[in-house]
Amino acid sequence: MLALGAGSLLLSSLGPGEEERSPSAEQSQQSLVFSGSPLKKEVNALLQGNGGAATNSPRSASSAAASPPQPQQETGVETPLRADAPAVPQCVTRGIGRPETALGVEKGLYRGREAYLVVLPHAHDTARVTAYIVDAACATLRTAAKGEVLHSSSYAR
Repeated sequence: MLALGAGSLLLSSLGPGEEERSPSAEQSQQSLVFSGSPLKKEVNALLQGNGGAATNSPRSASSAAASPPQPQQETGVETPLRADAPAVPQCVTRGIGRPETALGVEKGLYRGREAYLVVLPHAHDTARVTAYIVDAACATLRTAAKGEVLHSSSYAR
């Protein structure tokens, strides 16, 4: 009975879409692919402002300079916004359930489906980020429904 209570306490301390990772979960996380590249590599590229493998237009140094730093409400961390990043559709934001400005966004393919990769600051740890992959169908169909979160994982910044 005590173990059950401790487990529910652990789960309640995690934010929406964030889950505790075991060593086997870390190994399977390494095999996740978004638009032909490992998900972790895509997340790192978005955080570095290089865009991911699925980004069609190269990011120039002038576009980086033209993007003013934007303070994040939740973490206080300033991050430049990419001028060439796709906008996050409202249905995708509703699906994630977090209104913060994305640190990085990329539209691509996940398991054969069009999807958005959205990187947000981690809800509780400023040294981490949470990556969400959300089905793009809600944006394509222009429905008022929430986008379906296909996957979420946490990574070091």
